[in-house]
Amino acid sequence: MRQFWLAVRSQALASEGKSIRPSRCGIRSVCKFLRKTSVVPIVICVFLLSSCLNPFNSSEPPNIAGNWSLSVTSSKFGNQITATGTIAQNGSHISGSFSLAGDPCADAAAMSGTLDGNSINMTLSENGQDVTFTGKVTNNGSSANGPYTAATGGCTNGDTGTWVGNKTTK
Repeated sequence: MRQFWLAVRSQALASEGKSIRPSRCGIRSVCKFLRKTSVVPIVICVFLLSSCLNPFNSSEPPNIAGNWSLSVTSSKFGNQITATGTIAQNGSHISGSFSLAGDPCADAAAMSGTLDGNSINMTLSENGQDVTFTGKVTNNGSSANGPYTAATGGCTNGDTGTWVGNKTTK
């Protein structure tokens, strides 16, 4: 390996107009290859391949389109709300409508939001009051969970809590 790096260094010296002595390289075939080949395309290829293999690259969001049931638990007021409805998805944009059971503020809500990889951010509008749900979606798009918050004032009056959602067959 040391001989290879000596060859790379020799190539760098050659690109600066300095003379190379193949005997210092250690492996004549590597030196010969490097003299005939630019290192730049090799570096670009390695960079491109490493970016393709990087597990932290932004990924396509999972498919969450379909029927959902959400169980919402208020930390502030102690009540539990069930939301059932349908989510439509267009790439990373989601929208839908939910029927609400056990919610003192509304019996239906419109939903809009986004997916960024497995992160979800959606807003349910309950009679003009927005409740923001954030969290994570499973890789297969069949369930999600996280916290929610509502603005102060009105019926929702700064409510906070957690939610768990599951894709359903109905």
